[in-house]
Amino acid sequence: METYQLKVTNNSNNDTTFALYLEQVETFPGVWTLVWMCGYCVAGASVSFTWKESFSGIWCQPGKKLDIGVICNVSDSVHEMSDVASSQLVPLDSDNNHISLSFLKSHGTYKFNEVGQSSPSSSYITSCDGSVPNGDQIPVSLAAGIGLGLSGQGGLLVNAQANMSFDWQDSVKYRLVFGNYNLGEIIDADSVSGQSLAIDYSPFSCSLAAQLSSANQLVLME
Repeated sequence: METYQLKVTNNSNNDTTFALYLEQVETFPGVWTLVWMCGYCVAGASVSFTWKESFSGIWCQPGKKLDIGVICNVSDSVHEMSDVASSQLVPLDSDNNHISLSFLKSHGTYKFNEVGQSSPSSSYITSCDGSVPNGDQIPVSLAAGIGLGLSGQGGLLVNAQANMSFDWQDSVKYRLVFGNYNLGEIIDADSVSGQSLAIDYSPFSCSLAAQLSSANQLVLME
């Protein structure tokens, strides 16, 4: 599995946070976009991101209704994020590409069931069984999202709801933004897309460099 690298240099006059988020060419309504990776960078310094394209099924119960600005930090690392009530990340691959979510009513939380295989194998499927309540039927503290993670971090979510299945592509595109961002934060991808930079890797290289210029513009570097 290839290792991807992105080095971002801050050539502006201000300290900022560089953030990466994921998008898919074909999607469906109601997808929440998370800050997938981010790093604070002072003026004149650089930050580097490294990852592998290993996908996972994720769910997050952030303790409030999913909305712009809510932190849904799903990770295979330990983070002290007080906004996160509970979450889970389970690796997926072409042989084990389907995972379903259940609601444990007596405990007020969720759990993934065993990973299985579904067609087509070129996609990842996250589904909710009949025990999962719809968001308008429960207190907001029990609301949850289910979706797709990459390289051990949450990337895309939809609202969990009973007897629904969500088919995610086995490829993603990357976009870079700068500003005030936190890991796992739900962002409005439509509103930031005009200021974001597409990070497109060629078939011949898995390493790129970008900069925030003195004019506060994100550009790829040769």
